[in-house]
Amino acid sequence: MGFRAGMLCYLLENRKFTKIVGQFAEWVAEYVFRNQMELWGDQMEQELTGALEVISSDRGSVRSLLDSLPAEFTAADLIKLRARKGQSVKGSSISMVLNRWKTNRKIEKLSDTKWKKL
Repeated sequence: MGFRAGMLCYLLENRKFTKIVGQFAEWVAEYVFRNQMELWGDQMEQELTGALEVISSDRGSVRSLLDSLPAEFTAADLIKLRARKGQSVKGSSISMVLNRWKTNRKIEKLSDTKWKKL
């Protein structure tokens, strides 16, 4: 919605991207987000809590995460897997896991974003 509002403002500003266009688009996006969270936030939290309770019994060691990943994977794949298992997806947690696996020669880096299991 913020993007659409920004595009409308862009057209009203004679097809010029000004600071006002960006600020308006950001304001609309934030306004819509806050109102949707006010309306649906409790329901979303209940759904997420219920899903995490089911997953929490599946929490396992970091090693089981590696077993669950494909032969070649990205950090995004690891983040998705950790989120499904209810584990932290902070950048520092992901880096720590990848560094531990690399130090233990469980994986090797193929590119900036891709890793390979050994």
